[in-house]
Amino acid sequence: MRTCLFVCEDRLVSVARGEQDYFTPEGIATATEGCRSNALVRCCKDLGIASELWDPRWIRKYKAEHTREVFVEHVMNKRKSKIHVRREDAVQYPWKECK
Repeated sequence: MRTCLFVCEDRLVSVARGEQDYFTPEGIATATEGCRSNALVRCCKDLGIASELWDPRWIRKYKAEHTREVFVEHVMNKRKSKIHVRREDAVQYPWKECK
């Protein structure tokens, strides 16, 4: 767990605590970065930055305009799923599009 202070023009704007799980000592560096990112996201939520990303109506509209739903199969475990990809992008590994 790590506390992050967001300061702008010498003023304290927001304080948030980030957290991230890790399972091996080799994962500490990645967990530290994840902790920082988590705290920054929480600070941004406090300030209303990118608040539309938590609005279900905005999400549905964005998906309708910019993405397409694709049925895919995981290459390794053959599990089928439905994902969203940008309209102009192809399905990427580890997924392959089901015909």
